[in-house]
Amino acid sequence: MATFFDNPLVQSALLPFVVTFVLAGIAGLVRPRWRGLSVVAGFYLSAPLITGAQLLPLTSTRKILVLGIVGLIVALLLSRQLMDARRRYFILLLLVSAAATWVLWPVLLRANDLSGLFTLAASVVYVIWLVVLLDKQRQQASTQLLSVLILAAGTAIVATLGASALLGQLSGALAAASGGLLLALLVLGKGRDDDLLLFPAVLLVGLVGLAAVVYASLNWQSLLCLMLIPLVSRLPLTLNNIWIKLFVQLLIMLPMVAGAAYLAWDTGSDAYY
Repeated sequence: MATFFDNPLVQSALLPFVVTFVLAGIAGLVRPRWRGLSVVAGFYLSAPLITGAQLLPLTSTRKILVLGIVGLIVALLLSRQLMDARRRYFILLLLVSAAATWVLWPVLLRANDLSGLFTLAASVVYVIWLVVLLDKQRQQASTQLLSVLILAAGTAIVATLGASALLGQLSGALAAASGGLLLALLVLGKGRDDDLLLFPAVLLVGLVGLAAVVYASLNWQSLLCLMLIPLVSRLPLTLNNIWIKLFVQLLIMLPMVAGAAYLAWDTGSDAYY
């Protein structure tokens, strides 16, 4: 059994997909508005198998995992509050800024010029872009989930090609968990849409991409391609069949992943996490 769970495909694909699908089905019967939490649950059951159960010392990868839990708590708190979009985005901006600063802190300390501030600014803009655009899709659960799935899968590919198999596995687990929830929504029924419950997944995949750039050798151009995914997913499609609509949206997003993978092809990393 231990050998089975040591398989990278089981850790980053099969386990998060199955766990998320099952939990989403249970949540659909008990409390449909909690289905989004199944993605986080599926991911965090896989993460210790990928990175190890040890939390200390706090490496950049472990910081990202801690911040995912913080993002979940914030998402749950904000989902209970009635506030306008501007105030909500302001809170998310503060959280993302603090998260990026914490993850990048060792790099910022070593920077002797303005390059550290540029890296931090670019990092915050990248994650905020993903958070805001994907949050605007929260009333279209299937489209939002597909966007998160393709973004996580794309990040997994470019991280593996240009940076680290470890980061690639983590992002792959997020993609698989998102796929498990998407299938549950399509097969078992959509239920009620929730605000921000996918925020932890978006935060995690954004920070994984940043770690691949800052601590390894992935180039920023690959992330620029991935930034187009939540943008092109907003293109209006007048299709009544949800399966056909998602397939067309998938075809629209795939060139962004292909472009990011091409740009990451020649990058590599000797960094330690």
